[in-house]
Amino acid sequence: MRIRDLMTSDPVTCGPDTGIVAVAQLMAQRDIGAIPVVEDDGSGRPIGVITDRDITTRIVARGENPADRRVRDAMTVDTVTVTSDSSMEDAAREMADRQVRRLIVVDENGAIRGVVAQADLALSGSHQETGRLVKEISEPTPAASTA
Repeated sequence: MRIRDLMTSDPVTCGPDTGIVAVAQLMAQRDIGAIPVVEDDGSGRPIGVITDRDITTRIVARGENPADRRVRDAMTVDTVTVTSDSSMEDAAREMADRQVRRLIVVDENGAIRGVVAQADLALSGSHQETGRLVKEISEPTPAASTA
């Protein structure tokens, strides 16, 4: 099965200068926990992801005022991408290797075309494959286990 068959097409995106409050409101309205961040130049190329956890740990937990902050202040910049032609197995391997729960799907020009989440793979795979994927993604990294 190919990622094009599983992904959420045409996902909600934001720019790096979007306000934290605005992006949090968008997450609440759409009932989503992550929004890809794309370049402001109109190319649609992803430069990061902002998650509800990013907002909590990088803004709120530090006592900063979310109204004064922008997405660029909290986003994760290490974006993991796949193409719509990638296999479900390749996507699962990327998620496990990089310990992420979502991948951004890009076209041949690097522009965003969708998002595929761990849940999308879980709904399409066997119970055994799903269990293995969740276990591999959830294993603590050496840095996380010493914190």
